Amino acid sequence: MGEYNIKVLNIMTSIPEGYEYTWYRSIKCKLCGDWIPIFSLGHYKSKLEGSDEFSKKIMFVHLYGDNKFIPYFFERLCTTYKEWFEPDKFAFDYICVIPSHKKDQINANLKYLAEEFGKFINVNYTPLLLRNREVSEQHKINKIEERLENAKESISVNGNVKDKTILVLDNITTTGITIMVAHEALKQAGAKETIFIVLGLSSHFGIYNDFDLNPNLKFRARGIIEKFHSNKLSKEERDKHKSKINR
Repeated sequence: MGEYNIKVLNIMTSIPEGYEYTWYRSIKCKLCGDWIPIFSLGHYKSKLEGSDEFSKKIMFVHLYGDNKFIPYFFERLCTTYKEWFEPDKFAFDYICVIPSHKKDQINANLKYLAEEFGKFINVNYTPLLLRNREVSEQHKINKIEERLENAKESISVNGNVKDKTILVLDNITTTGITIMVAHEALKQAGAKETIFIVLGLSSHFGIYNDFDLNPNLKFRARGIIEKFHSNKLSKEERDKHKSKINR
């Protein structure tokens, strides 16, 4: 990344013009019942929804292998870490990525982002998650139950994660099924905690349960996870938080 002019924003005390928000979504694992924390750099829209510039950047990086937007996502990842995790002195033992739907394959640009981001936060990138069999691409399956059956037990853990805190990077999540499978695999292998950061949360599923993380919030990542661990907050509770969070 040295050839790029990359700047990382400092932790903010006020919201600057043009600030790009971090989002948070909590999903309940259909395999183990845990609530899984997901931080995201933004919302993703498919072509059918009318892709915006942010969504197109994700596609260029992940689907087409174009690296011209890697500095943009690298900066956003670093900013998210500095704003939400660094103040809590959040300690990760490893960083890894969700593997491709093809057996034994990992997206090269996603891996590169994880490696560089890992250097920034002083955490070793390790290929902990492996696809042990080829699965169908999830976006081509409409029913959640079929997505779960397609991906279940298709991810294995490569390495010792017992009592470790793992940061997992992915490109897009819609229903969260692949994240559930990865979380379950790491949990079964003994991981203490798993945190996910994705480039984009699909706007098609769960958007009304997402939280727009305003940097003026007094609490950071731990507080976010504890307060928004369930999307079954009452409307009054949700509105109270959103009144503090929304732009």
